Amino acid sequence: MARDIREEEALRRKQEALIKARDLVDRLETGDTRLGWKKEKQLLLLLGVVAIAVVGFVGLSMMMGGSKEKDLERHRCEQDYVVKRVWEYGEQLKKERGGADMNALAGDIDKKRPGFKEEAKAACAKTK
Repeated sequence: MARDIREEEALRRKQEALIKARDLVDRLETGDTRLGWKKEKQLLLLLGVVAIAVVGFVGLSMMMGGSKEKDLERHRCEQDYVVKRVWEYGEQLKKERGGADMNALAGDIDKKRPGFKEEAKAACAKTK
């Protein structure tokens, strides 16, 4: 009889230990699930912030598109100025050299072209 009581007591303790162990496992699994949900929420929040930043950047770049028009206008101004100065310089050289052909004067004109480009940048920057 004493042996039966001890066996029953041992069996009851084993069952209690198993119940406690199962309870502990359940708590850990629940805790991991909550931790996973928190991580998912953080990830979703991060993705939302990135999406908003991308949309904002695209919108801002669209709003700043006017600078391309200004750059194009400045470039046209510079090109017009260079063409005009090259033409004028070519005509001046023709008069100085007695009506020489433009092909013959091309080397002298090409030497002056970088100077004309610098003048164009300065002139067009002042007008804008």
